[in-house]
Amino acid sequence: MSIVEVGGVVVGRGPQGGLMCNGMGGAEVEVGDGEDVVQRLGEVCGVNEGLRKLLDGLRGCRGNSGWVRLEVEVSESERHSILEFVRSLGSCCQERFYYRSREGGVEVGGHGFAWKRESLDSLAKVGELCKGLRVYVAGKFDSERPGGSEWEDFGADGLVFVPLVEFREGGVLVLNVDRSQSRWREHSEGTLRQLITGHADDLVSWSAPLSHQSQGTSSEDWARSIKSIKDKFQAGESSKIVLARTFNFECEGTPPDPFSLLPLLHELTPNGFLFGLQPMKDKVFLGCSPEQLFFLESSEVLTESLAGTCAVDGNRKEAVEYILSSKKDRYEQGLVTQHIISSLQQCGARSVNGTHDIVHLPHLVHLRTKLSASLTERSLLDNATSLLQAMNPTPAVCGLPTSVAKSSLSDLEPFDRGLYSGPFGYVGKNSSEFCVSIRSALFVGQRMIVYAGAGIVPTSDPEQEWRETALKMIPFLQLLGEMDAEQAFEAACSDFPVHFMSPDTGSDD
Repeated sequence: MSIVEVGGVVVGRGPQGGLMCNGMGGAEVEVGDGEDVVQRLGEVCGVNEGLRKLLDGLRGCRGNSGWVRLEVEVSESERHSILEFVRSLGSCCQERFYYRSREGGVEVGGHGFAWKRESLDSLAKVGELCKGLRVYVAGKFDSERPGGSEWEDFGADGLVFVPLVEFREGGVLVLNVDRSQSRWREHSEGTLRQLITGHADDLVSWSAPLSHQSQGTSSEDWARSIKSIKDKFQAGESSKIVLARTFNFECEGTPPDPFSLLPLLHELTPNGFLFGLQPMKDKVFLGCSPEQLFFLESSEVLTESLAGTCAVDGNRKEAVEYILSSKKDRYEQGLVTQHIISSLQQCGARSVNGTHDIVHLPHLVHLRTKLSASLTERSLLDNATSLLQAMNPTPAVCGLPTSVAKSSLSDLEPFDRGLYSGPFGYVGKNSSEFCVSIRSALFVGQRMIVYAGAGIVPTSDPEQEWRETALKMIPFLQLLGEMDAEQAFEAACSDFPVHFMSPDTGSDD
């Protein structure tokens, strides 16, 4: 379907009759069922005025098929931050999401689902949707593992969705309507009215009295699991397996809005992807990840191998010197890099270029190889789908061979990872980007589950790997437990008591 602009309104060509939409300047454009409409309604002075303008524009719509996309631009002087917009909906909305790229070029927050599928396989079908839409994806780490009850609202192997209302970078407020859905008008109008009347001007900060905190995995089970993994290495079945563990909190009473943690996480780890997804009341998954899965523009792809970790004990220069000379960390980095190169070649990459650098985080440094390649020239959606299938999960969060690692983790990890370490991102008209959703936590009612992992290789030491996961948990434990960094580290290390920032640690996530 072609999309053209007529008198300030972008319409799809198709059969005539049915839908009437008011364009800018009062012009009317008649568009029939089966046609997609993108209508730009001009500039407004604030988010609430923008929501009312979207509601007014919706009233002129008719029809039972095709998409309607209404847009208003919020003036810069009156523009809330996108994250503030998402947080302001906490008391009235049960379906929210947020995504911010590492450099901040793409940032979006939204409410509700105009279109939702619970399988990543449906991503291949989004070409049937209106071409102006941006489709968002939150994928599970292992869709073949029976899901835990805490993840049952996040889809069979994740969620693929178009938000009903979204607030994008550049101050663009959008309403997406799929007219093939039953009762689309009632649903859209009801949601807009709810947002207009229910948003909160005063944002609640995070403060949750805790009733309980505990390790999700005992140090004894951790050591036994690593021994089992090393047995697989010795038998020649695997070269690396990334083992994860959890730390659990329970709070007294109703916890504050988990989305209020995102700006605090970003302060602690400013060079990360911010993400959050709430598919229903009382369930939120969010985090701040340092790892990009890929960025795709046309047929040009950027990706990275993030593997190898060292603690920073106050002297970053020594930490960098150590990790650059560590055979163990360079071995892991090489395994992950080679697998990603093979995945790119599988997707049609003619050549792959790479550069090496160090990623600096508050308490850690990581080895990174930044990779770029040109893929086969085909649609952006086809290339994005192929990359997701080939690269997820990477050896940085799973292991090698992938099938052996996933099977081993299903036996060894006493919890369902769900969205933890899966892909989180979007496919748009001109670009697609995904991060790996590590350094993350799940909120279920009064429970809070923090996840972290470490890459196990033949030379791994259980205590050092335990300590590495503790370092990765520090930001969440600082915020959830209202601790300083040293207290957070000691809590996460409680079964393997070691001194805060004692020498070396291990691998990836």
